[in-house]
This record gives sequence, structure tokens and C-alpha cells, in this order.
Amino acid sequence: MNVWGKGGDVRTNSALSYAVAILAVVAATFARQALQSVLPQGFPYLTYFPVVIMVAFAYGARPATLAAVLSGLCAWYFFIPPVWSFEIDLEVAVALAFYVLIVGMDILLIDALQKTARLVNDERLKTASLLDQQTLLFQELQHRVANNMQFAASLLRMQSKTVRNDPASAVEALSAARHRLEQFSRVHRRLYDPQAFEIPVGDHLRRMCADLSEATDSGHVTIDVDAPNIRLDMSRLTTLSMLTLELVSNSLKHAFEGIENPRIDITIAHADSAASYELLVVDNGRGLPDGFDPGASSRLGFRIIQGFGKQLGGTVVFENEGGARARLVFPAVTR
Repeated sequence: MNVWGKGGDVRTNSALSYAVAILAVVAATFARQALQSVLPQGFPYLTYFPVVIMVAFAYGARPATLAAVLSGLCAWYFFIPPVWSFEIDLEVAVALAFYVLIVGMDILLIDALQKTARLVNDERLKTASLLDQQTLLFQELQHRVANNMQFAASLLRMQSKTVRNDPASAVEALSAARHRLEQFSRVHRRLYDPQAFEIPVGDHLRRMCADLSEATDSGHVTIDVDAPNIRLDMSRLTTLSMLTLELVSNSLKHAFEGIENPRIDITIAHADSAASYELLVVDNGRGLPDGFDPGASSRLGFRIIQGFGKQLGGTVVFENEGGARARLVFPAVTR
């Protein structure tokens, strides 16, 4: 029987604990009666003290108090002269006062000891839980660092292929790679804030776009984000953020030359199936060139976009509709 854990609180308030206390007092009364012939006069509480202590340990203060009251009454009635009565005189009053003092202190001390033990146990469990969380966070951090390094290596590897085909573009390629890595690092710093888990996806994207607009001096472009109050796990949120970042960066870089009131609208909504979300990134710029096939393009930006789309479980589809329009349907796996 675990008298130190939280289970003790349940037993303290159960009918069974009070029934056991009553039965224990009855047993103590019969035991005291059986010992009547071998005990000298003056030990009316001999078998009752252990009952009160054991009930206090096993079931808590309230059943122990019931056992103490019943034990005191039984000892008074059956074993304190004149027996079979509740007559009281000074000697009886002193004996009862002595009994109340002893059992009261026993119950209070045992109850305080159990409360302290429960507090220590709760703190131990909290400490163990925090340790588990720290271990998981450390493992997640290691995993993320490895993924980020792999992404940087992949980006440089793809950029190097472009340089091999056109050595004169080396400076531009390195500059583009640096720009992407800087933007992605901003995303990671913002997402790995400890409070990021509590921020909806829409707020993440708004802050990310504000950072991008400031970094590229694109304050003249209106960027609007419309997203439901959803939350994604950190891995999917990171991928979605970097995909959106690449799409918006492409629009800012290529779409708005000669366009008045440039605008980019980012929408996340439930797709035809409630089990999926739809990401739309639409600009009012010049649109894609006629006959241009983003899926077959060798441009690094489009390959990165499709790579992120596959990580989310979908394919990014591009269209011309009053500007460039990118659409991705992906499973709605939320935390």
C-alpha cells in the first residue's frame, strides 16, 4: 500500500477508508477485552493507539480522526472505571485529555509527514519531466542543426551546378546563396523562440514577411496574410515558412517592375477535404512568361520551391491569373 503518493488522497475521501477505520476500532476493542486479564489496571488505550497510527498512515487524517474519536469513546465506556458508563470525574478527565493530546499529536505529525512526502514526490516528478523535456529539446536541436547544415550544403551544391554551366555567374550565384541562407536563418531564429509554439501560423508568416520586406527594402509592396488559427508541428511549420519565403522572394525580385500598387496575397485555408490545407501565394505582377513551365525549369528557386512542397506532401502548381499564382495542397497534420 502506497501511503506516500497521491493515492492516499483518494482513500482519505472514500467510504472504504472510514469503514476500515471503524472495523479497526472494533478489532482493537475485542483485542483489549481479550487482554483484560493479563494487563494491569490503567492501560485503557493500549490497543487503540496503534489503530489510530496505522489508519493515519494508511488513509490520512480524517479517517484517523474518526478512529481516534471512536477509540476514545470505547476506552472510556468499556475500560475506564466506572466501566459501562460515560461518567466523568477529574481522574477520567485527565486520562481523556492525555489521550486526546497523544492521538492529536500523532495524527498531526503523520499528516504533516505525508504532505511533505507528497510535495517531495511531486517535485521529483516535475524534475523528471523537465529533464525529459530538456532531453527531447536537445535531441530536436541536434536534428534541426543537422537538417539545416544539410540544407545549406544542398543549396550550395545546386548553386555550384549553375556556376559550372556559367562560370561568369559565380559572384551572382554566391550572392543569391548568401541571401537565401540569411533569410532562412531569420526564419529559424524566429521559429525556435520558446514562445513560437504558441503563435498561430498566420502570425508567423506575417512576421516573416515583414522581416523580408525590411531586408529587401520592399516596403512599397503590400503583403497580406490570411490564415486560420492553426498550429503546425515545428518541422512542418519551418518547411511551410521557407516555402512561402521563397515564393514571396521570387515575386519581390521579378514580378513588379513597372507595376503600380504591387501586392502579394498569402492565403491558407481548408482545401476541398477538411484533412488538407491549401496555400495560395498570389501577386498582381507581370505573371510568368508565356510557355514557361516552372516544373521543368532548371532555375534554382523553382527547384527549392518544389522540394519544400514535396516535404509537405504536395506539389506546387503555378498559374497566370492577373499575375503569378502558386498553389499547394498539403495534409492538415496539426499538433
